[in-house]
Amino acid sequence: TDVRSTEQAAALTDDEVTLDEYQAGFQRFSDCMRSDGRPISDVSFDPLTQLFNYAYDGIDDCYERELYALDVSWQLSGARPRDPAHPDISAVEVLAACKAGDPPPVGLPQDQFEVMCRLFAEAEAQRAGG
Repeated sequence: TDVRSTEQAAALTDDEVTLDEYQAGFQRFSDCMRSDGRPISDVSFDPLTQLFNYAYDGIDDCYERELYALDVSWQLSGARPRDPAHPDISAVEVLAACKAGDPPPVGLPQDQFEVMCRLFAEAEAQRAGG
């Protein structure tokens, strides 16, 4: 079942995630964690890649509800600046590796690759069924 909040689902309706939508989703995720008594820590925002870095307890309820799809979509967005160390990883390259059962592209951590592959598979299943 889709556990995304109304706000996260609305931000995804146009198939494009903006920096403002990503930041708003991160704030909702942070607020959710704080209200559950499990605040995130070590929060920083990398201006080069426009991504948040943080630590949390690893329980994904707030993350899935408020940020998960936005986070992955923003990471793959062509509008987001690329990591200078790995500027050439594209969503197409990641999708091709997922579909072929290949390892992740060089520079993409295995855990992020697995999350992206799962999201691609879910989106494909939704499109096929919807």
